[in-house]
Amino acid sequence: MRRRCLGLGLVALAAAPAAAQSGHVERVDALDAQPDVVAKLGAELALTIRPSGRPIGAQATLREVWRLPSPGARDPADGAVKLEFASRFDVRLGDTLRRQFVFDQPWKIVRGEWLVEYWDGTRKLLNRKFILK
Repeated sequence: MRRRCLGLGLVALAAAPAAAQSGHVERVDALDAQPDVVAKLGAELALTIRPSGRPIGAQATLREVWRLPSPGARDPADGAVKLEFASRFDVRLGDTLRRQFVFDQPWKIVRGEWLVEYWDGTRKLLNRKFILK
């Protein structure tokens, strides 16, 4: 509750704005994916996912991890070898989302078996393999 002084000792109470409801992710389903992709600048590894859980429509945060084949990719900016690219993103339970990894820089193109994983905390909810030819 928020308090607002109206003068003369009167105080009005107002409910605080409702925050987005947090949900529990039970699983993530892959609805489609193109498992084999030709290696070239601008190509993408993509899939459509649907996170489900309770309550439907609630917000949740997932972690997405794209694992590269060995020997990884050397980032020319700092010389570090990248074995994975990870990020967090918000979802609404029951919604369908398209997720992708775009080869927007030549150094990221590593032929072989790529793996994408979706995590809720320490629980792995989904993994899918892609072959970059």
